[in-house]
This record gives sequence, structure tokens and C-alpha cells, in this order.
Amino acid sequence: MRVAWRWAAAAASPQDIIAAADGLFHLHDIRSWFSQGEAEFAAAVSALSVRTTNPTVTTALGKVMSCQAWFLFHLGHTQRAIALFNTALDMLRSANASVEMMFPLSYLGAVYVHLGDLVRGAQICSEGSRLARELENQYYQAIACNILGQAAYEQGDYPTARRWSEESLSIERALNNKWSMAFSLINLGKVALALGDFGRAEHLFYESLAIRDLLEDHRGSAICLSYLGNTALASGSLATAVVHFTNGLAFSESAGSPWCVANALFNLAKLDAIEGTQLAKLRILQTGLDIAVYIQAAPLIATGLSLLAQCAAPILPKHWGHTALAADMGAQCNIAEQFLVWANAQSSLVDMTLNSAIDLVVTHAHAARQHLVDRPMSWAQSHELTPREIEVLQLIMHGLADAQIAEQLVISRRTVSTHLTSIYSKLNVKSRTAAALLAMAADPLLIVSNSTSATT
Repeated sequence: MRVAWRWAAAAASPQDIIAAADGLFHLHDIRSWFSQGEAEFAAAVSALSVRTTNPTVTTALGKVMSCQAWFLFHLGHTQRAIALFNTALDMLRSANASVEMMFPLSYLGAVYVHLGDLVRGAQICSEGSRLARELENQYYQAIACNILGQAAYEQGDYPTARRWSEESLSIERALNNKWSMAFSLINLGKVALALGDFGRAEHLFYESLAIRDLLEDHRGSAICLSYLGNTALASGSLATAVVHFTNGLAFSESAGSPWCVANALFNLAKLDAIEGTQLAKLRILQTGLDIAVYIQAAPLIATGLSLLAQCAAPILPKHWGHTALAADMGAQCNIAEQFLVWANAQSSLVDMTLNSAIDLVVTHAHAARQHLVDRPMSWAQSHELTPREIEVLQLIMHGLADAQIAEQLVISRRTVSTHLTSIYSKLNVKSRTAAALLAMAADPLLIVSNSTSATT
């Protein structure tokens, strides 16, 4: 396949390049060979760029640019990828290449969903979906449904996410497209996990993992193991979560995907069972946040910020009280600056002051905050939690005791106990730890949502 591709690229034959592009793209995408794939398609872009412009050359150039853009995205070159996708779309539109347009519409939509720009991602994918239906192309119709399902999930609209994902899975089963089936199974598993159906979630994640392993898709295996770990964590199986998260990090590093590596590091930082000191956990978060900011992934930044607030709490000076654990993002930024000053003053911490991580908290809080604006609290609402119960649950997730919750919310400890009893009943759990783990697994961003958004 590579020999045929290189021959076509060297000859700058647009017809042969178009014919060979899909096979070569999927070979590298499935196997997580992102660097090699980017290099192969970059060579074709260079070869075609010197050809005399005509509709066939323009179509081929738009096609290979789109493929190169996807691999650049996975390598963490987000803005270059987006620019290349948009250039490719402009070329394909000018050449009236409707068939080839389905690829960049689907994959650029996926990029925006990954970055947390759900509205733009859904708009682009909807255009791709309409085009696929017009052309009766079931393959790209399934891809568009899959990505629209992801966007709906991130917005907390679980019924819509399930509907889109079931539609994509039905098409993929009919096509016997196991690669795409694995994504739909993941989406359905995420919905099940968010709704507390741990058994079904685990079954769906394992079914997807079996496909990933069969295809030697290390990135996909890492994603599955991440969700299996979160499922185990939510159901109280800490030892199982440790195994899944550790294996997930190994697969992420093997795949060379900064997205997966950052997510895997954040997963490990959730665990109290990590060997080493609290500062060791903070170093893990520092690395994850460095990656998340480099690839400009607002959802990952938000997750990292929430975990940083949790992990830093035990080593913060007591006179700061619990403002360090405030759910409001602005308060987290203020405390981050104080933490930096304090850490630099500790001679024993000179080599581990986490300057980079703290700077990221302060500098990039805006990206995380934007991701949280007007975010619906559908998971909490699906369990009929009241606004006050959501506030109590958030403080539980931050590790506060009853007396501390009462002080922060200016209510009595008896009232806190009443709220906790109601929360346990609605979430069908028996302890504050189980409630916090379930909430973190089902809706990690709940911990950094402020009380106003919670009420909304």
C-alpha cells in the first residue's frame, strides 16, 4: 500500500492519489501511526502543489490536505490542522467535489468537538450529515451521526446522544465497519455511565476494546481503558481502576497521542492509590496540563484544573481555609497565584514548585471557563438533585467534611446531613465517597461549575 502511494505521489498523479488516499489514511489512523501518516500526506501535498491547477488536481490536493490535517491534530498541532482543514474545504468547494468534502466536514467537526467548541462542531458535522444523506453515502452518514452523538453527550443531552449513537451503530453493523462501530459503542457506554448503569457501560466499553485490540489500535484501546477505569472508579472498584488507568497510559504513550496521554495522566491523578507524595501527583498533573494547553483542549484543561484544586488542597497553608477549593474558576486562579508565591518560599520545594502548572491555571483559566459557560447540568438534573444538593455534592467532591460544608454554605450541620441523605437516595449510593466518585466519573466538570451554572 505504501509503495503504491509513494509511486502515485512521486508521479503527482491526482487520479491515483485520490484512489489510494482512503486506504493509506485508514491504515495509519487505525494503527495510530500519526507521524508516518502526516509525512506521507505532506509529501503528496508538496508534489501536487507544483502541478498546473485544474479541478482534478484541486480535488486531490483538498483530499490529501484533509488527511494530513487529521494527523497534525493528533500530533497536537491544533491550529495548523484547523487552518489546513479550512483550506482543503475551500479548495473542494471551488472544485464542486461534493464526495471529497464529506471527509473534512466530518473530521473538522470532530476536531471542534474535541476542543470543546460544541456548537461549531455540531454545525460542521450537520452539514456533512446532510451531504452524506444527499449522496446516499452511509459510511460518512454514520461518521457524522457518531460525532453529533459526541457533541450531544458533552452538552449533557443524553437522550439525543444515545439516539445519534444508536443510528450510527446500526449503519456500521450493516456495513460491517468494525472500526467505526468501536466509536459508537464508546459513545453509548459513556451515556450509560453518566446515567449510572455501570454494568451496561462496562459491557459496551469491553466490546469496543475487543475491536480495538483486534485492529491493533493503541489509541482506541487507551480510550476504552480510560472509560473502563472511570466505570470501575464510579462503582467503587479502586483496584480495577488502577489497572485500567495504568494500562491506558501505556497504550497512550505507545500511540503517541498527546490527547490520550494527557487524559491518562489525569486519570492517574484521580487515584489516591498512586504511590508517592502529594507533590508526585501534582507533578503528574503538571505534565498533563502542559500537554492540554499545548494542544489547546479546553475540556482537558478544565479537568486538569479541577484535579489540581483537589490534589493541592492537603499541602496548602491552613490559614487559606477552603477558598482554595472554591468551585468558582476565578477563585481557583486567585489561589493558584497564592500557591505559587508560597511554594517558591519553601526552600525544600525549590525543584518542585510547579511553576508551569500554576502558570497554566492562571493563564488558561479563560479557556476552561468558556467551556463551562451555560453548560447544562443534565446529569445532576437527571437524578433530580436540587440546586442546593448540587452545591453540597460539589463540596463533597472537593473533600470537605460536614462542618466545613455547613460553614461554607452558611447552614447547620443537621441541614447538611439532610441534604446528604437525599443525595445518597437519589444517586442510589451509601456513602459520600461513592457519591463523589460517581459524580466525578459521570460529570467530571461538575466539580468546577460555579453555583450559578449549577442552578441554571
